[in-house]
Amino acid sequence: MTQSTTYALFVPTVMRSFTCGTPYSVDGNTYQEALSNVEVVIQEWIETAKELKRPIPPPKGKLMYA
Repeated sequence: MTQSTTYALFVPTVMRSFTCGTPYSVDGNTYQEALSNVEVVIQEWIETAKELKRPIPPPKGKLMYA
């Protein structure tokens, strides 16, 4: 049996908007991959919000580790 590790990142403001309030995460096989993936999701969310002329909330909170 092979053990694997997956890293999941959560950006509450962005993720709740995508999923109508349901928790959602972005993952990767390494921390760097997960971070890269979540950066893409955040950038795409901002671009879509601008296209739809929706407000972009300011960042809040702080980086937290679980």
